[in-house]
Amino acid sequence: MTGSLSCLLLAALPAQLPDAAPSSFTPPSLSAEATRSAMNGPLPPTDDLTADALAEYETALTAHYGGTREVPLAVKAAFYDWVIRRHHLEQFAPTPDGAPVGIVHQTAFLPAKPGERGEFNAGPDTLTWNGALLAAMSYRWAISRDPAALEWVRTLLGGLELGMKVTGQPGLPARCYTQAARSNGELSLRYEQENGRTIWARSDAAKGTVNQIAGGLIVCQLLCGDDLGPKDRNRAAQMSLDMADHLVRHDYHLTERTGKRTEYGDLTPRIGPQSIPFNAQVAYLVVAGGAGLGVHAENADPAAVNRVMKAFEELRVKHHVYYEAPTQVVRPQRIGASLLLKGMNDRHHSMTAGYTALLLEWELARRANAAADGRFLYEMGRTPLYAMRGVRGERNSLLAFLWGGLLMDGRRAAAILPDPQEQIAEFDAARREIEAGVEHLHRFPLSRRSVVGEMKSSREDVWIAEQRPWDCYVWKADPNEVFVPTGPPMNKWAAGIDFLHAYWVARYWSLPGVQ
Repeated sequence: MTGSLSCLLLAALPAQLPDAAPSSFTPPSLSAEATRSAMNGPLPPTDDLTADALAEYETALTAHYGGTREVPLAVKAAFYDWVIRRHHLEQFAPTPDGAPVGIVHQTAFLPAKPGERGEFNAGPDTLTWNGALLAAMSYRWAISRDPAALEWVRTLLGGLELGMKVTGQPGLPARCYTQAARSNGELSLRYEQENGRTIWARSDAAKGTVNQIAGGLIVCQLLCGDDLGPKDRNRAAQMSLDMADHLVRHDYHLTERTGKRTEYGDLTPRIGPQSIPFNAQVAYLVVAGGAGLGVHAENADPAAVNRVMKAFEELRVKHHVYYEAPTQVVRPQRIGASLLLKGMNDRHHSMTAGYTALLLEWELARRANAAADGRFLYEMGRTPLYAMRGVRGERNSLLAFLWGGLLMDGRRAAAILPDPQEQIAEFDAARREIEAGVEHLHRFPLSRRSVVGEMKSSREDVWIAEQRPWDCYVWKADPNEVFVPTGPPMNKWAAGIDFLHAYWVARYWSLPGVQ
């Protein structure tokens, strides 16, 4: 694998960025996934939804293939999809036009006895990772044309749309919500559905919330496009416009309908000529999604379109956000490798914002039959470059695959890495990171069951996929924390959104070793 990947990447790298407009970044479609994604072996439980039934099936399926690492990655993806549909997907009343509506809860409690009901654990970042799942299912649809993938996309679009309705503030998504008879802890915002059922929600969206949702909507529109049908395509475009307009109207602060600014929602992209790292990338992505895609929504508000396009001109054309002022302590493009960054969560969001902004730039240039702006590609491209430098050796599959995907097209690689020596060094590093990322996916156990334990800060040579509990989305987890079990397993499972996101990104970009 090592030699083949190195040759594949280096052979694709030209000496300089051509003047012609880049081609669409969508790779050739693959054949249907029906056979590939089937879970062979022992039959899964049917009516038994208990924790014991799922645990027994996970054990039997793992044993059927001869151990965790021997389970084919496609089987793992199909298994996680099955578990999510069975235990983590909360469905709501369809929209008036019949579109499905649902969200996936990161964690869920399974019943202990047959006949009992499980319980969704409405965590604080539910909609954040539903944005990631929307992107994953869009990649899946682009290469497989599997109807199940498109149904996922439509369901998640409905769920994100409802998540913006429950806040009562156009363009502001909730962090999580669920149907319940009474308030549940931090879910204190009440919303009545047309069918009479009550939704309790938590608002207070953060930077990462809008980044992941905006990114998911952009990837969805670029990869699914007309396949969505006019209603769902318009639904996605309208959300992109609403999110961008919300930022612009509220001076880049996420703001509740009461006028209160959310605690972690300050996305001010610059102060005077000085850019604000991390804010700059995320604010640009949200506004660019609205300007590039959202403005095409049917019956879009002309005032909103004007506001968003004006903001886009300021952030994009004038290059204020990405200007590398020599007096800045931390330049925006380099925040991903800076010790000043607030943990792996922000590094993850910085990387995905830069990556998705580049995809959008190339696709909009292609649609306009024009060349993408080389200066912008270089400046924005430094964001994922430095983010990857910040996670080297941490076996972060998702970020390695996103970076590898950018480098698979020589023209894009040349724009981001114009220096030949830097090209060689980064391609060699990317090869190693992709190999480690593939190995990481192989080490993912089927079971995402939590156990009682504690976190310790000292790191040994541990792969994150082998740590527990499984409460988090692992690609934004601190790799220096190791979980030490101190008690019995719980009836709490986490969804495999993180695996699915990394797996379908790698499949989309045809990275070696992922089938």
